[in-house]
Amino acid sequence: MSARKTVKDTTSVCPECLAAIPASVVVKQEKIYLSKTCAQHGSFEDLYWSSKDLYDRASSYATRGAEPASRQTDSKNGCPRDCGLCPNHKNLTILAVMDITNLCNAKCPTCFASSDKKKEYVYEPSIEQIRLMLDSMAGDIHAMQLTGGEPTLRPDLHQIIYEAKLRDINHIELNTNGIVFASSRGTQLTKSLEGMFGDETLKKGLSTVYLKFNGFSPATWEATTGDPDWGNIPLRAVENIKKGYSDKRRSPGIMLVPTLINGLNTYEIGDIIRYAMRESYVIRGVNFQPVSFAGSMSTRDLERMRYTLSDLFMDVEEQTKGDIKAEDFFPISCVSPFAETVWYWKGRGMPSFACHPHCGSMTALFIHDDDFVPVSRYVDMDKFFVLLQKAATCFMEGKNTRGKINVIRALTGIKRKGIGPLLPLVKDVAGDVDNWTALGRLLLHMVFIGGMHFMDRYNFDLERVQMCPIHQILPDGSRVPFCTYQTIHRPFLERKFSVSVDEATKNRSAQQRIMPSLAPEMRIPPGV
Repeated sequence: MSARKTVKDTTSVCPECLAAIPASVVVKQEKIYLSKTCAQHGSFEDLYWSSKDLYDRASSYATRGAEPASRQTDSKNGCPRDCGLCPNHKNLTILAVMDITNLCNAKCPTCFASSDKKKEYVYEPSIEQIRLMLDSMAGDIHAMQLTGGEPTLRPDLHQIIYEAKLRDINHIELNTNGIVFASSRGTQLTKSLEGMFGDETLKKGLSTVYLKFNGFSPATWEATTGDPDWGNIPLRAVENIKKGYSDKRRSPGIMLVPTLINGLNTYEIGDIIRYAMRESYVIRGVNFQPVSFAGSMSTRDLERMRYTLSDLFMDVEEQTKGDIKAEDFFPISCVSPFAETVWYWKGRGMPSFACHPHCGSMTALFIHDDDFVPVSRYVDMDKFFVLLQKAATCFMEGKNTRGKINVIRALTGIKRKGIGPLLPLVKDVAGDVDNWTALGRLLLHMVFIGGMHFMDRYNFDLERVQMCPIHQILPDGSRVPFCTYQTIHRPFLERKFSVSVDEATKNRSAQQRIMPSLAPEMRIPPGV
């Protein structure tokens, strides 16, 4: 038996009964595992990170969360059973996730929401319920993702986005399989969702299309959707969105979202990144998601199919031939010092951008002359983060002059050699953090590559859950940490707020009489 060492103790759940049980994160053969034992169902061990070194590096960037705007439940049954948010939660909401339907026009076996299954009920909040959900978010949430199911199946999608904008929810993502965007109405849909406030205004409707993009090979698509020809759908969707793209507002951008399954499509990571580079006019980044064994995903091949963030970073390095290295990735929480600086200095944005360091990481690439270079080649990132954290602390304490000095020290650390024509854009942003036009110009020269590993019942870590900033919004206004919702709460909470298929069909018929413009794509799929 291999020697093992305990890294930390935590709480997880039994994969069989979902009871909260003690767990340990352990190192074995330079890999990190999550190990736990249920008194009723026995012992379980799952690969957590495939590289101890990369796990330790991520751990070094741990940061504190920020106080949630409100607590919605009491501690009665203990974490993770009191979600809503409970008194044990340690972070605010950065991204609100709103399911607007559980219906889908695809049957993907990797779906979080089990949308490939035949429906016994329909979860589709009414517009009145959605207004209540949005009201519960107004004031402290400025970014949301509309998802499902397939959200483009809602005839009143435009109204939902409009209602969100009325409540100053400025960044709106649409999580889609791409079928409707790839259709003959894809460009029309893009223009109407993005430009709902008129062509002359700078106010955009839809900000980002969060597009399913698992690779290029027929084998990949057959395994992840059941259709070997699916790969044409995201490619057509990208082309149609480009045609509907607003140069004035630089939206909607596209975020490619590949689900990565070990041994299936991980060899396509480099090709996906290169495609994003070629289409960087409209593609803002790639958010790789190692598969989560939740929802529809079968656990029969858990050990063979498990893929971790450290696997991703090492595969990116190998498949880009070292142009992007594993150490170019930093935990998402590293952005928090920048967010805090802007918040305490200018009173804009959010007071924190923290999450657990093992949830996700990212790198930013500067694009110039058909080439790309990670931003970490231009900036000593560790020094940059330290100086910005000092600046944030100074602004928080009212020491504005010292805060500005630390901002200047952070920005003067940017290496001029190689950054070339991008330097004036960086200076414009640095000179005025309220200059969103300059920031938009700079972002046109950047693509973000990241990874987000959502948890399941096998690698569930309560420490991560309590720091989660991505919250599912329910029709009663409660907020549930995303991974807890997918792993534990979805089946009964979704059912609680659902109606029968017959009632949903009547509701949908009434909606389409009022808003028929995007039918027939937006209808209840047959056979639900």
